[in-house]
Amino acid sequence: MPYIYGIYARALQEYLEVLADGEELPSRRRRNLLLSYAELRYKVHGGSHCEVCNTPVRHVVPVFVERRNGQELNYGCLCTRCLEAEKAVSRKVVLKIGDAVVEHLGSAHDYKVESPHPKLRPMRKVRRAAAG
Repeated sequence: MPYIYGIYARALQEYLEVLADGEELPSRRRRNLLLSYAELRYKVHGGSHCEVCNTPVRHVVPVFVERRNGQELNYGCLCTRCLEAEKAVSRKVVLKIGDAVVEHLGSAHDYKVESPHPKLRPMRKVRRAAAG
């Protein structure tokens, strides 16, 4: 068990270092705080699965999406691929844990997309050739 406590202590130390760093811009600091807390939660509780495509997700961060047509959606977590798809087709995407908020505003492009999430399947595992 001492090994597990060492992991928790190191994760907590990284989280506190990000909190103490005051030289960064406020928006960058909030983003680092959010990602550090998500990493701490992963090390303590483990990950989850994307609510759209069921791909394993390491950082479980709730996502609020405001689409261009006015529709509002809440996701428990999204994988990187689905998050980027939402950023591309939505007016606003907000990642929030507690007071740490990261907001992505959509670009001026008005994409004609019938569904931001086509029928996606989880990514296949890639076998790596053994280095010999």
